[in-house]
Amino acid sequence: MGAGKDVDDLVLLTLGTGIGGGIISEGKILHGYLGMAGELGHITVVPNGNPCGCGNRGCVEKHASAQAISVMARLSGLGDITSEECFHLAEGGNEKAVAVFVAMGQALGVALAMLVNTFNYPLYLLSGGVLAAWEQFAPPMLEEIHRRSFTFRASNTRVEKALLGNEAGLYGAAYLPWMLRHQNGPVHDRILAGYRYRYRWFTRPAGGQGRRVEGRFYSAPRGNDNAAAAVGGAASG
Repeated sequence: MGAGKDVDDLVLLTLGTGIGGGIISEGKILHGYLGMAGELGHITVVPNGNPCGCGNRGCVEKHASAQAISVMARLSGLGDITSEECFHLAEGGNEKAVAVFVAMGQALGVALAMLVNTFNYPLYLLSGGVLAAWEQFAPPMLEEIHRRSFTFRASNTRVEKALLGNEAGLYGAAYLPWMLRHQNGPVHDRILAGYRYRYRWFTRPAGGQGRRVEGRFYSAPRGNDNAAAAVGGAASG
């Protein structure tokens, strides 16, 4: 169901207050060594750009998120407005607001071009509240991807809107236990919705917030929903 139902490989970017994401490879979530794969909002798109809380400068979430739109609007002299208010101004033809979304789309295009060049996947999905401004930022975004990625120019690689919006993560979180239960193969570490454990034998310790697995205890990291987001993009789009 949804935009990612016909592919086994895709990348999802979630455009909200910040930018998150997830990666599906051969039908499975790409977790990485510590479960941190999919931190796509921290791809550098502007060297020495806006400072980010991660310690980097020029992260795409500091140049293409809802928060970034508000900051750019304020620096452009539009006042202390929200990204939604900036969007309405752009719809009305305000040149400064239009320029904000052009800059946002270009930054997002740089990040997507890197992802296309890196993964060579058939589908890249965008979700989140900022999609309401698709008509404003998508043209410069696609132009930037086209300019920076030969693979994009020479193939039918798709960049599309996800279909379930803010509910995609809920569908993904609900689907994860089912997916894990039906996986076969040797026992090995998996990272599922922020919990690290071995998936054939585990129990929740009394009063604990993590899982005890074959004598090992893993705590539950906070704020890491990349797995659910990625599955939400793949299963529901």
